[in-house]
Amino acid sequence: MRESLVIGGVCAVICSHLLLVEAFFSYQPTCRFANDRGLRSSSSDNAVEEDKEVKESGPRPLHQNWWPVTMSSAIDPSKPHSVELLGKKLVLWRCNGDDDDELSCLDDQCAHRFAPLSEGRVVSTSDGGNRKCLQCAYHGWEFSGAGTCTRIPQLASSASYKPERTEPVSSYPVREAAGMVWVWPDMNSADLAGSVSLPISSLLERFDKVGGAKNGFMRDLPYGMEFLGENLVDISHLPFSHHSVGALNRNDGRPVPLKMLSESEREEVSTKRGGGSRLPLFQAEVIDAANHDPEVVAARKNPALQSDPDIAVSTVGFFDPCHVRYHRNPGVLGSSYEINLFMCPKSGGESRVFLHTPFESQISAMEKAMSGNDKDSEKASESERNMYKASILWKRGASALFGRRTKQPPAFPPHMGHMIAHSIFDGDGIFLHKQGDRMHRSGLTYRDYRTPTSSDIAVNAFRRWLDSAASVTREKGLQKAADAVTGENYTYRDDLPRSQMLDRYTTHTAQCKICLDALKGLEGKRDKLLVARTALVGAAGASGVLTASAALAFTCARLFRQASLSKAALFMLLPSAVAGVGSFLGAKRAIREGEEMEKEIRRFYFEDYVHAEKD
Repeated sequence: MRESLVIGGVCAVICSHLLLVEAFFSYQPTCRFANDRGLRSSSSDNAVEEDKEVKESGPRPLHQNWWPVTMSSAIDPSKPHSVELLGKKLVLWRCNGDDDDELSCLDDQCAHRFAPLSEGRVVSTSDGGNRKCLQCAYHGWEFSGAGTCTRIPQLASSASYKPERTEPVSSYPVREAAGMVWVWPDMNSADLAGSVSLPISSLLERFDKVGGAKNGFMRDLPYGMEFLGENLVDISHLPFSHHSVGALNRNDGRPVPLKMLSESEREEVSTKRGGGSRLPLFQAEVIDAANHDPEVVAARKNPALQSDPDIAVSTVGFFDPCHVRYHRNPGVLGSSYEINLFMCPKSGGESRVFLHTPFESQISAMEKAMSGNDKDSEKASESERNMYKASILWKRGASALFGRRTKQPPAFPPHMGHMIAHSIFDGDGIFLHKQGDRMHRSGLTYRDYRTPTSSDIAVNAFRRWLDSAASVTREKGLQKAADAVTGENYTYRDDLPRSQMLDRYTTHTAQCKICLDALKGLEGKRDKLLVARTALVGAAGASGVLTASAALAFTCARLFRQASLSKAALFMLLPSAVAGVGSFLGAKRAIREGEEMEKEIRRFYFEDYVHAEKD
């Protein structure tokens, strides 16, 4: 059952092409039936209302927010873990080396001579307790989870050491939720951190409780948060940037009319979706999603879904400072799902993205199974049956995407979902990086964008918030943190190699236990296949020599009329020939499978993405 939940997340990636956006809350019927003219008018009015709300309350400085920095599964309890947030180098480590125990987040520099603590070791405390300390690799200074220096080996005796004489390493609030590690990068406002909730939906919380969030996707990207945020809230680019991914097609490019929801509408939507810790800063709905949202349009092309346009819905919302959430239903009862995307601004020109895709029906099934109340599974509701049918279609869609067309839907391991996510983010990677280069060369900003349609209202709303939050942050004297989200004072390069912009290994695989284990498994199979191939090639060669020798002996025996020798040669000839053919065919198959396996292995490292070659 737990594996089926993971598969559901993979299926969501395919059907929604999840890639760029996120989960939504529920859907407001009155908004869906608004006409285009009313939409364009009210969209402008709502944008003004959003600006007014932001100006009245004012965004918090960027450093006084919770930000996701890595997946919990990426933290090895035996080692320190380096992360970067808002241009600040930090180190994470478990204070007692237990997966389920306390995390510490410190500045990644020793109080002695500022060497990176992330290059050090997690060691036991001298008192022999369960607590751990972080030891600097340079001179062995040790620090507690709070950043206090607890040992200096160079002192003559521990009795002469007084911790208060050594400046502690700065420590920051840290917590774990939805499979991610969250950091509050301001040590002076820890009390405020305790009162600020995380932007996590109730559905994602349930997804986490049943074990789905641990398989989430994380990847570093070669462009900053300013372009990542624009991309994630932009629905209209899907059929073009991600043409041929699943059912997305350039020919389906069309108007995507959006309507901004008012605060009361957002509250109503949130209530219908089971509530949540926070309302989105802004949320937009696609008018007549069945005919205007590229994802829904693509899904509805499959007649087996029996899609009802009156059920189809699509919304996108932004939860400051880092979260984009999509809610979609392609028009099939019980097939609603969320796409949850989270952003981490590492530094100027560098960002990290997190992706979770919870399906409500599958989460409910898992919850029922975990509670032991699964006796009525044969009496599945109509929505559950529809969800099953949809999941079968989505699995087959993934199969087609990877060239494996089978009648029965294959079982997909978790790493397959990550590969699909890669194919989506690769579609944006190069041109978003080069967009930064072009804008820098021409001295352009987002204010120079030409956005004549309502499909860009969410993009403009995001950039207005980003500008405002960066301005407040600069007023606090934190220019570097502000630059980390706006890209100012950073120069994008046009000559960056494609293999670096679309690198998968260092940006994901090396930090993902799921993919790293899958890669090691494939490399192990490849090595065994190489041994078998070598043996088969050798056997084929030996059989060929033996066959040739037997054939020569048989010919000579016949020539000199040596019947007994002729029979003996013939006895050797036939089996050696059969063995040779078998070895040859086996070697040929091994070579072919080896080439396919090498291709699969390379996908963990790099795969080029050229739009002109996508037919």
